[in-house]
Amino acid sequence: MQSQLDNPLFRETAILILGILLVSGLAVFPFRNKNANILKAWHSLQSWLIGAPIVFILIGSGHPWPVVGLVICGIFACKEFFQMTGMYHRNTYVWLTYFSVIAMGVAIMNNDKVWYEFVPMIFLGIACLLPIIHNEAKNMIQYVALSFLACNFMGWA
Repeated sequence: MQSQLDNPLFRETAILILGILLVSGLAVFPFRNKNANILKAWHSLQSWLIGAPIVFILIGSGHPWPVVGLVICGIFACKEFFQMTGMYHRNTYVWLTYFSVIAMGVAIMNNDKVWYEFVPMIFLGIACLLPIIHNEAKNMIQYVALSFLACNFMGWA
């Protein structure tokens, strides 16, 4: 597969997005210590200024690096989702979701459409068994549902 880094449209898009992030960072930087909300915006911009070039390089490189980049983005998106929903402490659900995202990435790299479509169903089956394995009923429907959402929206989609 050809690298997208040679594609002028890809380069223009990357430069435009990175330029907007840089200009936004320069606009927020002088005011970062004035207000707690601006400080939060500054921290978010810092992470994007570091992460966005890495993402563009991974996505723009030749096979298999775009898939690797998407899997890494999916795992980090799942991590953020679990932290926002307050279930990051539920290790079995978190690791099951990470494993499923990686399994779907491997299916994409191997061009295995059947396995790619089957992994979410395996995930749901295992996630539904975890309350039984843990012998715990409190909040388990919520944990299963949130894990399934994370797997589908950040990994499968």
